[in-house]
Amino acid sequence: MKAISGRPPAEEFAEIFSPTGEGMIIPDLFVACRADGPDDIAYEFGEQVAEELAGKEVWLLWRMYFGRASDTAFVEGPELRHLLGEALAQRTAETESACR
Repeated sequence: MKAISGRPPAEEFAEIFSPTGEGMIIPDLFVACRADGPDDIAYEFGEQVAEELAGKEVWLLWRMYFGRASDTAFVEGPELRHLLGEALAQRTAETESACR
């Protein structure tokens, strides 16, 4: 299955979620971007979390909803790329089994 850009999702995710990647925005639904410093860590996680993550590659994730507060999370870069790889592998396996 191809992404909207025509490139395979694994290739596209590898680029946009690399340590130097720009992240992604799906307007009104989802945002993923790198935290450039402790000040970028959402205040609800607390100052201690921001200090613990200082110097690490951290990605901030927001799931937006209409009429209520968005869900916010953070994940370190290597873990994010691992989770994306697992999700893509599961999607591939499901697609292959549906085609049989």
